[in-house]
Amino acid sequence: ALHTGYSPVPLDMTLFRSFVPPIIESSVYPFESVAQAARVIQHKEHGFGYGRDSNPTADVLQKRLATLEGGERCLVTPSGQHAVFALTYHLAKVGDEFVTSHMIFGGGHTLFARLAPERMGITSRFVENPADLDEWDRQITPKTRFVWAETPSNPTLFVSDIAGLAEVAHSHNVPLIVDNTLATACLQQPIALGADIVTLSLTKNAVGNGTILGGAVIGSDELIEGMLRDTM
Repeated sequence: ALHTGYSPVPLDMTLFRSFVPPIIESSVYPFESVAQAARVIQHKEHGFGYGRDSNPTADVLQKRLATLEGGERCLVTPSGQHAVFALTYHLAKVGDEFVTSHMIFGGGHTLFARLAPERMGITSRFVENPADLDEWDRQITPKTRFVWAETPSNPTLFVSDIAGLAEVAHSHNVPLIVDNTLATACLQQPIALGADIVTLSLTKNAVGNGTILGGAVIGSDELIEGMLRDTM
């Protein structure tokens, strides 16, 4: 998994011949034709058109994170908070709801408790006892668009029952999102336990030394395509 997405000597990267994936700084990329440009920009063909969508360096990271977490595809973002916002913005609209708990990171709690309802018209329903699966079940309504859990939580280290939450969410036909920032895929694979989507703040344990700022969303190919259309 740690070598997914890049080989030092593939036929299409013979100019680099580097054991380490090169850092591509370009924000725009050449095309062979106008037709190819249209296919890439419309996401009908894999490629790189504009740096905000992705670039070859980020693509390597996305493939590796998707492999590590067991998802189909990954989208990296400038920060973990950006990943949370982009995913919420994609899955819910004005008048919708989602269910979470108070056992989440402070930045996410601010987004869910204040910004989502006040600025986006999206209601967050908080369970008081995240260990009680019945309470999660009771909080879900026809307006619920997803269930969100962070486990272990930051900084309280509360551990949620991922498989149990997945069963509850899926009984209402809504996805379970798990923030896997603290455990990372090295210690926990939420998708294998039944979660549909994983979020990460790469700034923390994924890097481990506080030298970068980044976030990620891992899920289905359909999810990531939708996020690219909606938010990027």
